[in-house]
Amino acid sequence: MNLRKTKDVPRKFVNKIEEFIISQPRHSNDVVAELSKETGIPTVTLWHYRKNKVQPKVEAALKIASFFGATVEDLFIYSTHKTVSTKRKPKHKSVTK
Repeated sequence: MNLRKTKDVPRKFVNKIEEFIISQPRHSNDVVAELSKETGIPTVTLWHYRKNKVQPKVEAALKIASFFGATVEDLFIYSTHKTVSTKRKPKHKSVTK
């Protein structure tokens, strides 16, 4: 009987900060500068958040949501993935002469 082992792919939060920034009537650089000034979050850190390189801590997420007049739920999506197989390939026996 051939059993397949499965494991969950790590779940991750995906943010929509970029969408909120782009949706503003001002140029995105101006929005980021204002967001940085009002929240105290460095612009470099905001760039990492925008590109989903890192996820903000709860306090930062609340500040960003407040800036846009949104809820944290509006800014972040909890992404789940289906399980994937971790079935190992059979090991080939080494041939010794």
